[in-house]
Amino acid sequence: MRKYKCHKAVHAEPMTAEEYFVYGKGVTIPNNMEPMANGYHIVYSKGTDDEYRSWSPKKAFDEGYRPAPDFDGLDFGQVISLLWSGVKMCRVGWNGKNMYLELQKPDEHSKMSLPYIYMRTAQGDLVPWLASQTDMLADDWQTAVV
Repeated sequence: MRKYKCHKAVHAEPMTAEEYFVYGKGVTIPNNMEPMANGYHIVYSKGTDDEYRSWSPKKAFDEGYRPAPDFDGLDFGQVISLLWSGVKMCRVGWNGKNMYLELQKPDEHSKMSLPYIYMRTAQGDLVPWLASQTDMLADDWQTAVV
């Protein structure tokens, strides 16, 4: 089986296995699970056609998620993962219209031989970009709407 990393934003609430499986889904608890095990009821893609629910043991959930800011901001680690996936990113406080970051992956026609991050400036120019300490520690990143 291949290993994967996650950068999803989810909605969750504390819930025991018994509460989720027996009362929430009306099914029996899997044999390998303790009914009173602490965990989380998780809702993925809440409010969309792709919404689905699951349950996660507390330890696994706590290792993979942390509370998100009220405005659904992302941290820099999540930004890097999304850039690798082809998503354009920006910070909430950036002043220029349509400013964003994007990851360039070189192909056979590129002069560059390694991937790099570039910025689209407010003037529409594309320039190489380096993260500042403030950028790397910020949690107000979001996907860019262009």
